[in-house]
Amino acid sequence: GMMMMAPGGAAAGGGIAGSGQQTKSCPKCGASNSVDTKFCRNCGFNFPGAEDDDGNGPKFCPECGAKTGGAKFCPECGNKLV
Repeated sequence: GMMMMAPGGAAAGGGIAGSGQQTKSCPKCGASNSVDTKFCRNCGFNFPGAEDDDGNGPKFCPECGAKTGGAKFCPECGNKLV
């Protein structure tokens, strides 16, 4: 009984962490999110490049979250975006 439970527990725990699903951390709150998500599950941050990218830089500033419209510098905080 015990031999069956330990590997099952390890597999269940490992299934969550090592299921092959990669994660990325939110630059705003630090929460772990799926790499293909568009918004942080914790704070709603919109990940740059998650939308259809026109190649002109991120749509939102990773520092302050302001909409940048693909600018090279954030119009709100001046952060360099590309």
